Amino acid sequence: MGEPESEVYLASPAVVAASAAAGRIVAPADDASASEGEISKQDEGPQVQWLASPTAAPRPRTSDLGLRTSDLRPPISGRAWKYGDHVNTDVIFPGKYTYTLRTPEEFAAHALEDLDPDFAANVQPGDIIVAGENWGAGSSREQAVTALKAAGVRVIIAKSFARIYFRNMVNNGMLPIIAPAAVDAIQPGERVTVDPNAHRIHCAAGDFPFPPLSPTLQALLDAGGLIPHITSILSSPNA
Repeated sequence: MGEPESEVYLASPAVVAASAAAGRIVAPADDASASEGEISKQDEGPQVQWLASPTAAPRPRTSDLGLRTSDLRPPISGRAWKYGDHVNTDVIFPGKYTYTLRTPEEFAAHALEDLDPDFAANVQPGDIIVAGENWGAGSSREQAVTALKAAGVRVIIAKSFARIYFRNMVNNGMLPIIAPAAVDAIQPGERVTVDPNAHRIHCAAGDFPFPPLSPTLQALLDAGGLIPHITSILSSPNA
């Protein structure tokens, strides 16, 4: 349980329940007469009984929210900005701006400035970043994702992603694509089109498939990200 003067304790659910009933830290009594599903605290006082939580109504699926796949996944087409391996979050969005900038527009103005000073001034909505291995390594700061989104990037095609960056992209409504063959084929500056419905990448060298997201992640992406997805669920009549 820790030192008596500590303010935070680690305890089992049974100890927490007994302590809440007693108003002080106690252990459940080893009472053989206690009926199943009950715990008794030390000393005299009320018993704490485990109650089954009511069965929650099933959450609606994305398809139940009136969202149509054909409307949510239009093709994305733009210029390819190609970079190498192990581009980390401090390069994508310099850490020195983390606590000084506040708006997405400010984030976008400094996106990739230490790697490619021409990027922020010339990137256009729909442009696509193409990268090597381990894109987004480093910290979990979401600005490294939202800076690119604010700049107009909606898709990053890479040979691999850092795990947290991959999920931060989905949570913010951006599509991460793992397609090593496409990365090797795409040339800097060429026009690339991504078809999210067919899961294919079109470039000058040909068409390349990419693996779909899991149904759970695709639902987040279709809704525009984690927050819009949760908002849609909570505002639905069945929530």
